[in-house]
Amino acid sequence: MPGSSRLLLVLAVAGLIMTGAGGAGLWRAATGDGPADNGHRPSFGSSTATGRRTAGGALGPGTALPAPPVELAAPSAGLHAVVVPVGVDPAGAMALPGDVSRVGWYRYGARPGSHAGSAVLAGHVDSRERGIGALEALRHVSPGDRLTVRLADGRGLRYRAVSRETIGKGSMPLKELFARDGGPRLTVITCGGPFDVRARRYRDNLVITAVPMRP
Repeated sequence: MPGSSRLLLVLAVAGLIMTGAGGAGLWRAATGDGPADNGHRPSFGSSTATGRRTAGGALGPGTALPAPPVELAAPSAGLHAVVVPVGVDPAGAMALPGDVSRVGWYRYGARPGSHAGSAVLAGHVDSRERGIGALEALRHVSPGDRLTVRLADGRGLRYRAVSRETIGKGSMPLKELFARDGGPRLTVITCGGPFDVRARRYRDNLVITAVPMRP
């Protein structure tokens, strides 16, 4: 599946993203929900760049792809995690690393450092078997906080968080969050909201949107 349109259709029909993220209720039971939602996710519009899109969200031919992301950090929140590429799981949702200490980068979408599109990183908040996940720290991130993505070539990209949202899993604006056009941004997703003991999952997703900072 080289493009994102088919995936987005599957996700929209299924009404889910990261339904397996969490499942223990450890985060909510131990720490609560963190800061209230704030900030307003900008409307990034459509890219004015021209050219053919390729897997990874960059323009081609003639435009080099940025190196893949390998680390995510948010120093103010104590977040530091290895990033690995992921695709789609058997249910049609974005796959997540089995290791809760790692964060997945959706490799069919934009790469951090691309000139356009949403680079999506996502991971577990916790696990019954493995405990608290790396993105538990995401609950401490608020608009204005800095995030850093390190690429495989050693380059570090700095971002500023502009919005924090808790969105029901069935209400995720997938076309916007996974868009491969419009202004460049970083979208980081994990589970949030109340934990449904019977369903063994969190009801919502916590979404942080960040924009590139000038070098």
